[in-house]
Amino acid sequence: MDDEIRQHDKEIVGKAIADLMKHFDTVQVFATRVEVQDGKKVTVGAAYGDGNWYARTGQVRSWIDTYGWEDPELTEDEDEEAEEP
Repeated sequence: MDDEIRQHDKEIVGKAIADLMKHFDTVQVFATRVEVQDGKKVTVGAAYGDGNWYARTGQVRSWIDTYGWEDPELTEDEDEEAEEP
């Protein structure tokens, strides 16, 4: 069943990528959802793309550099803790 779901995910994302490739040179899609597995909520994801691999990875790196890895809420908490005497 999991393989069928993953194949379906790939098909859905693949269709979106194909539509976007009509207008762009490269496309990279990251998608996530929460599922219940063994009674626990887990996040599963799909990441597919098309076009020049170097351009796609460069765009992802640029996005990470712009928005960073840190959770803004955690950063604010750390700043508040640092200000306490």
